[in-house]
Amino acid sequence: MEVTCGIRVARSRLFPAGLVVVALISAFTVARADYVDFFDCSDGKWLDYEHSEHQDMSVFNNVSIDECAQKCVEGTADGLREGECLSFNYDKLDGNCTLIAANRATLNTNLNTDRDYEYCEMKDILSFFTAHPGYRQAGHDDATVRPPTVTPRTCALRCLRGAEVCLSFDIGSTRPDNCLLSTDTPETTGLPLTYNPGFNYYQRIIEGTCFNYPCVHGYCASKDNRITCVCDAGFGGDTCDTACTAGTFGSGCTETCHCANSISVCDIHTGECSTGGCTIGWSGPNCQTACPSGQFGLNCNNTCHCASGGSVCDTETGNCSSGGCVTGWEGSNCQTACPAGQFGANCTGTCHCASGGSVCDTETGNCSSGGCVTGWEGSNCQIACPAGQFGANCTGTCHCASGGSVCDTETGNCSSGGCVTGWEGSNCQIACPAGQFGLNCTGTCHCASGDSVCDTETGNCSSGGCIAGWEGSNCQTACQAGQFGLGCNGTCHCASGDSVCDTETGNCSSGGCISGWEGSNCQTVCSPGTFGPGCTETCHCANSTSVCDVQNGVCSTGGCTPGWSGPNCQTACPSGQFGLGCNGTCHCASGGSVCDTETGNCSSGGCSAGWEGSNCQTDVDECSTNTSGCHSNATCANTEGSYTCTCNSDYQGDGVSCTAEDPEAAAGLNMRDTVIIATAAFSVLVVIAAVLCVTW
Repeated sequence: MEVTCGIRVARSRLFPAGLVVVALISAFTVARADYVDFFDCSDGKWLDYEHSEHQDMSVFNNVSIDECAQKCVEGTADGLREGECLSFNYDKLDGNCTLIAANRATLNTNLNTDRDYEYCEMKDILSFFTAHPGYRQAGHDDATVRPPTVTPRTCALRCLRGAEVCLSFDIGSTRPDNCLLSTDTPETTGLPLTYNPGFNYYQRIIEGTCFNYPCVHGYCASKDNRITCVCDAGFGGDTCDTACTAGTFGSGCTETCHCANSISVCDIHTGECSTGGCTIGWSGPNCQTACPSGQFGLNCNNTCHCASGGSVCDTETGNCSSGGCVTGWEGSNCQTACPAGQFGANCTGTCHCASGGSVCDTETGNCSSGGCVTGWEGSNCQIACPAGQFGANCTGTCHCASGGSVCDTETGNCSSGGCVTGWEGSNCQIACPAGQFGLNCTGTCHCASGDSVCDTETGNCSSGGCIAGWEGSNCQTACQAGQFGLGCNGTCHCASGDSVCDTETGNCSSGGCISGWEGSNCQTVCSPGTFGPGCTETCHCANSTSVCDVQNGVCSTGGCTPGWSGPNCQTACPSGQFGLGCNGTCHCASGGSVCDTETGNCSSGGCSAGWEGSNCQTDVDECSTNTSGCHSNATCANTEGSYTCTCNSDYQGDGVSCTAEDPEAAAGLNMRDTVIIATAAFSVLVVIAAVLCVTW
């Protein structure tokens, strides 16, 4: 039979072969010698058998109670034989043993009291077997014994105290002189009993019948049709006769030592380690308590950090067999806490806490204080600012001309393209100041209602239009050359050209105004009667000032006023002339300088000879008034402003003085007359030519 033992727990197999199972200690098992197990003993009692008719007995001195029980079971050569002894008295003081072939039932008596005695009465041996009359277990007779008297009781005793574990026996009814002992039962063989009227089959009831089983350092236990030895701590083997080998301990040596300083320091009885304590993964006074789920290492002082729970944590190393580390831990055994600034599974997450990595929860990444660094948001600051946002909690709005993708989520700086219109600064967060707009705020607003109505992006004026000098949808187009003022509606009138014209005011920086205009910005047309640069010239138009061209003074109708001539009537009549077109000839005795160019009036000196009237323009007829002074022999001929005296024929002289001519002088006289006539004719032609020139 193969038996293994444990602390109060037995491991055995069905005999002679079968599965190893666990059997608990039965109520019948005791920790005394095996033969005593055949008896029910009463301490402090004894049976009075001397006064009965049953006085068969045997007495032995100086023996132990176990030896006394053995003699009762096996019988003696010089006393009661095998199967005859039913009880015994044992004197504890001197070790005397009295075997009795009777018991309380056969004597029908009560026990006496004496503390120095112990009375033991053999149990009903057949009550530990189940009888099957007319059946046998063929082919499984392991031993044939022949007691002095072959009876079911003596066969049962032989079965119970056999060297091998006897589980059943047969007695032949036709030849009842042998006990056929067997280590098998129908349960161990798996075969049914065979019907045979010539035999009776007895099957041992294992429960409570642990008799005569040799457990050297332990005790026998039986239950559930199984028998085994329960070894003392420090021993093992089928009969508990082997000391535990190094590294094992306890009852049946079933326990494993867990000593850090090798198995040699492990007590085979208790498992306690004499030095060095427990190996990693174990704790307790004898290092038999495996680290509870979630703990590992020396004395189980370390805490596991396995994502799949403590059940996957190696109690020695802390390694996680599956699932990796919980958030906040890393390393081969998940014992390295995430360094400052990292978090999550295997510490792969990067913290984004404004107050630094020390305030970052290594499991969640949450920041205990200070919020997120610029560029991140969310409960654990792991959401990068979306395109177009930046700064603490992504509350800043990017203003990058190339779009949100080039905006630094931390600073708002634009990696390329600069700022959108209306913004400036290193990160484009400074709105254009009042009066500026556009890219980098380089545009200057030109709004008539002030800078407050100027759009910082476009320069458009929300009200009031453009200031003078500018035009366009956003008032950024300067008035073109020659224009100025609100809406560039003003026209410049600068004599030096448009380039010197101020586009706001129309003022001319040099050269003054062009003809026909005056004023600080040359926007005032010459008043009636004036013309030319600065309106400094005076018109001389006969048909009023309205027909005078303010630029050149030309009279559109009616010609010039008397005293003036020329294409624009700006030529005063020359000395000695006057009137319309200066066609009048002055006849002032004091000369042309005292002649009024408009009327011909002479301011002093009166008229020259031959003229009279208010302006000396009336010819005096000297001939009719006889004031000519011509000779009596002369003829008087009146002319404008003068007269001529001509001597009559046959007279000669200048007409004022005439003398009769001689014949010889006649020819000469005729020649003189011819010269006088020619001279007069030439003078008339000169006068006609002068009049025509003035008129032209």
